[in-house]
Amino acid sequence: MKWNDLTSNKPFITNLDKLVKVKIDEDKELSGRYAVWQPTDDKRHAIVEVSSDLSYLINKYKVNPTMVFRVNSSK
Repeated sequence: MKWNDLTSNKPFITNLDKLVKVKIDEDKELSGRYAVWQPTDDKRHAIVEVSSDLSYLINKYKVNPTMVFRVNSSK
């Protein structure tokens, strides 16, 4: 299955595998291990929250646990 088919118009969470800082807006920066991606009006996705509490994010955004993906990082 292609990535776009899997995530099309659905929220999902990425496991970044380490604590990172993410800039959401010009003046807003969050840090955490997990990033929530929500669909946008233009059929893309945008990060809306970052946290180290996966259960909190799954419950808050009603993300199916099968929609949590680990980011593969090269070392």
